[in-house]
Amino acid sequence: MKTPYIGILMESPVQYHAPLFQFLAKDSRFRLKVMYMSQRGVKPFYNPQLKMTLQWDIPVLEGYDYVFLNNHSPITDDGGSFWTLLNLGVHKTIAQEKFDAVWVHGYGYATCWLALLACQATGTPLFLRGESEDFFPRAKWKNQLRDLGLSVFLKQVAAALYIGSYNREFYLNHHVPEERLFYVPYNVDNDWFNVQTPERLEFRKQIRAELGLDENTVVFIMASKHRPDRYPMDVIQAFCQVPKDLNAALLVLGDGVLRPELEAYTQAYGDGRHIHFLGLIPQSKYPGYMGTGDILIHPSSETWGCAINEGISASLAVISSDQVLGWRDMVHPEVNGLIYPFHNVEALAKCIVSLAQQPERVQQMRQASRKLSEEMDFGVCADGVVAASERFGRVNHN
Repeated sequence: MKTPYIGILMESPVQYHAPLFQFLAKDSRFRLKVMYMSQRGVKPFYNPQLKMTLQWDIPVLEGYDYVFLNNHSPITDDGGSFWTLLNLGVHKTIAQEKFDAVWVHGYGYATCWLALLACQATGTPLFLRGESEDFFPRAKWKNQLRDLGLSVFLKQVAAALYIGSYNREFYLNHHVPEERLFYVPYNVDNDWFNVQTPERLEFRKQIRAELGLDENTVVFIMASKHRPDRYPMDVIQAFCQVPKDLNAALLVLGDGVLRPELEAYTQAYGDGRHIHFLGLIPQSKYPGYMGTGDILIHPSSETWGCAINEGISASLAVISSDQVLGWRDMVHPEVNGLIYPFHNVEALAKCIVSLAQQPERVQQMRQASRKLSEEMDFGVCADGVVAASERFGRVNHN
């Protein structure tokens, strides 16, 4: 039997997806090639939300086959709108490669729709993976416009690779048959985030010592872009409400437009509490800093929450807002973390105090987090892709 050949259409190389592609490339059950619409991340790029230039410092193009498609859009390549990415060559690439399926990540760019047309023209099954949801409210006209486009796009989808429970419900709500749904979860490289190596354990002691913290200090971590839609101020305000005599500390990882405001609030109301701003951590050092903590706080309102993926992989307990849609898959309340009502600072403060006062419980939650991360690892993704290919790929479906 022929080995299925899968094309993957992605916006740009990112630190979350590259390790998955490297893992999948080693799976003998299929071949893959990633088609990138943009070189953002490989080349330095300006992030308008953070108002700073970024570039990944880990290899995101090694270990798998890929190609960059030329972008013909006249709009600046900032990832901000439908017409930002217009890669006219995607049709030619799909036709020449003769893929047995094309996995498209989302439908938010013009190129995604060009890929749909190319798949129709070449008889190539289309697989869809992304963060689509029906949870967040939208203006009525936006819903109508989106649903109209979705009805066209989803009718052409041979298999939907859902990332979690909310995403699965989205497909079912939009009449994608259940037999066309395959679990390919969002996740991170569990080996990369392993905090139990001698090097990581020594790094944990070193950073804590530098910050004046001991091994018994319950360390909370907020790893978030400092921008309004991630609500980092909720965490700062909540931590400033906890009793000063708690043996607890907050490490703030990341940067962005709100950082001066966050630091000013801490200076005004922190009153001696251990709140440390560590700035933007390079990806190569990021797992070590995550491993310095015990509990991740994620206050956001968003369609998934990749920071929680990183947190549970790094054996952190989790406190998450109930509007981080990935929480249902990554946080089991009272088992590996706590959930609080979004934007409720008082409720968040109570969660912080509760866990800071129960360090033994936190250690149990940390172990549960790591176990949960291993149950949704890259191998689960590979199995989902294989199942979709066997059922709906060109090799076996035509």
